[in-house]
Amino acid sequence: MAQSYNQVVPLKLGKSNNKDKQTPLLKHSPPPNPIPEDSYDPINAFIPTKTLTSSTGHLLSDEVERRKKRAQRFQTSSLPETKKVKNTFDPLQEQEDYSNLNAIGTKSHVYDQSKAIIGRCTTLEKRYLRLTSEPNPDLVRPAPVLNQAFKLIMDRYTKHEVNYTYVCDQLKSIRQDMRVQMIENKFTMKVYQAHARLALENDDLGEFNQCQSRLFILYSIPSLKKTCYEEFVSYLILYYILTEDSASITSWRLKLIQEDLAIYNHDRVQKSFELSQAILVGDYAKSIALGKSFKGVGVKLVTPVIERERLKGLMMICQSYNQLNIKYLTILFRFQNKMEIMDYLKSKQLDSYVVVKNPNTDTEYVYLDTKQCRARVKQIYDHSRRVDIKGQI
Repeated sequence: MAQSYNQVVPLKLGKSNNKDKQTPLLKHSPPPNPIPEDSYDPINAFIPTKTLTSSTGHLLSDEVERRKKRAQRFQTSSLPETKKVKNTFDPLQEQEDYSNLNAIGTKSHVYDQSKAIIGRCTTLEKRYLRLTSEPNPDLVRPAPVLNQAFKLIMDRYTKHEVNYTYVCDQLKSIRQDMRVQMIENKFTMKVYQAHARLALENDDLGEFNQCQSRLFILYSIPSLKKTCYEEFVSYLILYYILTEDSASITSWRLKLIQEDLAIYNHDRVQKSFELSQAILVGDYAKSIALGKSFKGVGVKLVTPVIERERLKGLMMICQSYNQLNIKYLTILFRFQNKMEIMDYLKSKQLDSYVVVKNPNTDTEYVYLDTKQCRARVKQIYDHSRRVDIKGQI
C-alpha cells in the first residue's frame, strides 16, 4: 500500500539545554535522553503517553481522540474498495468489452465457445449502437442474416442509393454482431477488408485504422487463410509513413524478412518500403516520384505524404536559395504544368511571392522568391505534420 502523504511522521524529543536558550530543541544528532519507545504513541505524534498529567489529561485526551479519528479517516477514505481475488487465474473471468467494437486487442479467444450467443434477429438493415450491457440474442443477427445484410448494403452503395455515412454505420453494426457471437472466419475478414477500402475511398482515416487493426488480429489466427494480405501490409506501411512511425516500419520489415519473405518481396510491399526509405534519408525528389506511382485506394494514404514531402523539399530549397525558377520546381515536385504548380502555390498563400520578369515576352522569367517566403513555408510544413485521425485508439 502506498504511503499516505497525510501520515504524521513521529519525531523524538529531547531535553533542552538551559545554558543555550537560542539552540533549537531538535538537532541533527539524536537527542541525549530520548523518550522510551514504549511511551510513544505513533498515532498521536508529539504526545508521549506516559507524560500526561492530571491537570492537562482531559484536554490532551480530547486531542488524542481527535487525532486518532483523523488518522483513521485518511487511512481508509482514500483507499478504493478491494474485491476478493481468487488464488488461480481464470481467463474466462475477463469480459469482452462489446461496446468497444474497434478495440485493437481482443479477448475472444479466452471464451468458452460453447457458451457464445447465437443471434435470432432477422432484420437486414440495423443501426449501430454501442452496447451498455450483455448482448441480447433477439437484437443480434446470426451469420446467415449477416451475409445477406452485407450483400444488400454493398449493392445499395454500388448503385449509389446510399451514402458512405449510412454504409459505415451499417458495416459497424455487422461487425458488432460478429464480435458478440465470436464469428471469426473468411466472411469476417471480407467485411473488415471491404470497410477498410471504403473508409480510404471516403478519406475516413480513423475508421480505416480501426478496421486494419482488427484485420491484422484476424490475420494472426492460424486457422484462417490470409486473403489480400500483401495489399493490407502495403496499406499498413503507408499508414505508418503517414503517421511518421519509423519504429513500426522497421519492426514490420524484420518480421516479414524472418516470417514471410514472399510477402516482403511482393511489388506492392517493396514499393511501400522503398518510399519509407527515401523519406528516411531525406530524398524528397525520389519520395515524390514514388508516391505519384501508387494506384488504387492506397493513393489516399500517399497523397498527404506527397504533400508533406513537397513542403519539406520547398522548405529546404528556401533555406538554400534566394530564388528558384518555377519551371524547375514544376519538374522537381512532379506537377503536370505551370498552371498546376501556380494553383498549388496559391492554395498555400505563396502566390504573392512569385515574381514575373519581362511578362508576355520571349524573355519572360518566372521565379519564386524563396528568401522572402522562408518563414511562411516553415509554418505550413510544421502544420502539415499534424495528422488528425479520428477514432484512433
